[in-house]
Amino acid sequence: RQVPRPRPIAVESLGRSDIREVFAREISGVVQKKGGLRDSAESQWTVLRDGIGQASRTVLGTRKRKQPDWFISSAATLEPLIARKNLAHDQLLQKGTSECRRLFRSEQRVVAAAVRRAKAEWVEMLSTRMERPDTNSAEKWQAVRKLQQLSCGRQSMRTSVIYNEDGSVTDGPQSVRDRWVRHFEGVLNVRSQFCPAVVGDLPQRPEYTDLDEPPSAPELDKALRRLTVGKAGGHSGILPEMIVHGGQELHQHLLHVMRSVWSEGCAVGDWRDAVVVPIPKKGDLRCCDNWRGISLLDVVGKVFARIIQDRLQLIGEDVLHGCPHTSMQRLNDAQHHRWNAKPHQHRPKSVAGNRII
Repeated sequence: RQVPRPRPIAVESLGRSDIREVFAREISGVVQKKGGLRDSAESQWTVLRDGIGQASRTVLGTRKRKQPDWFISSAATLEPLIARKNLAHDQLLQKGTSECRRLFRSEQRVVAAAVRRAKAEWVEMLSTRMERPDTNSAEKWQAVRKLQQLSCGRQSMRTSVIYNEDGSVTDGPQSVRDRWVRHFEGVLNVRSQFCPAVVGDLPQRPEYTDLDEPPSAPELDKALRRLTVGKAGGHSGILPEMIVHGGQELHQHLLHVMRSVWSEGCAVGDWRDAVVVPIPKKGDLRCCDNWRGISLLDVVGKVFARIIQDRLQLIGEDVLHGCPHTSMQRLNDAQHHRWNAKPHQHRPKSVAGNRII
């Protein structure tokens, strides 16, 4: 199903300590007003998710529209001219005289000329920066993309029609969405093939009773420390910055929800669902195979999965270290043998001018 894109939250303001304190208190107050975390894990998560979203919109607000770089560099000159043009437009709408119309047209021409000069100065500045010898290749390509956007604008890569499985063309937005659903269901929902006899012949390990324990506060703190900020969120709209800077009380609420999920043996729906975003590749974009899908998972669900992964990783390391004939151990032994058998030779460095090649 198609998921509407929410307006981005201005999480940049969470870098200030006073904003973080207000944000944490707002989440706690919203959760208490909703009656706290009770009933099932799904209900608890719904209350906590709505509380985080409401506190984010109240304290942080939505992110403002970002102006182009050429406008930002000349904002001190352009903003007064645009304000004068808007004032002349308001007078034209109120009075409607020929003099007001003449004044508005004059202000329009002044603003258009100032915009052309601002763009030309920005292009000159960007070109001079690209020609500097200390500019790396990544900055040069980023400047080239900015120049392309300036001349052509930000063009959407999404095509209005795509091909069906039989090569025919879709006829409408609904058929396009249905085609994307069928494509990603075939790509992502692939059943794994295995032989039950081979699985039954595997050597059995002793049971690890520690896995039965619910998530603990140290495990949650460790997973939150490894959470990367600046990443996109899932369907709930919760971003990593909201969880990291939400305060200790929010972390206690998260731990309570995770323990309820652990006792019930079923994760909440938002943690299982993913928002699939198509990213274009090379070739004809009307063909679904020329797109790759990235799955945006819920942030809290990823934290819960990280806790489980850390537990399983300890078991995996124990199993691999206890099996000297595993492929990984053979590879390490081969590399170690090759490194000891072949002495390291230092190659002389050739010098060209003052640079070492």
